[in-house]
Amino acid sequence: MEYTRLGATGLSVSRICLGMMSYGSPSWREWVLELDASRPLVRAAVDAGVIFFDTADMYSLGASEEVTRTLLGEFFPARDDYVLATKVFNPMSDGPAVADVAKARGLRPAQVALAWVLQRKAVTAPIIGATKPGHVEDAIAALDVELDEDEVASLEAPYVPHPVLGHE
Repeated sequence: MEYTRLGATGLSVSRICLGMMSYGSPSWREWVLELDASRPLVRAAVDAGVIFFDTADMYSLGASEEVTRTLLGEFFPARDDYVLATKVFNPMSDGPAVADVAKARGLRPAQVALAWVLQRKAVTAPIIGATKPGHVEDAIAALDVELDEDEVASLEAPYVPHPVLGHE
């Protein structure tokens, strides 16, 4: 696994960030995997050297955070061995946001890295979702693909941005 700096934070992260939205409770979205089904996919990422994970409190209405806590606790001996990014854009209640809780508990900045601290012009580590065997391996293999300018231009030419759907 290759590692890089997370924007200007100074944190070292894996070039792949495993998105944890796919893990939690299928009662939120039918494609979400519960804890036991999530375990081998997250294990494969960790075994491949992934140390960067992304979540949000809204994923599975909090169940994703519970799965994330359980699995990262199983797979890493110490909390400082991985970087957990989160987002605080979509509030789940009128309670405090993650940043408020981190500050109140005196957490170090390295313990909570906001996913959108990334530089505006580049993505430090793409966030990938993995719900089937092979997704993690395919994403890691893609790190070695190098495209020339013509190939990039031909891939970008038909791109038309669309609004994000599915998050009422």
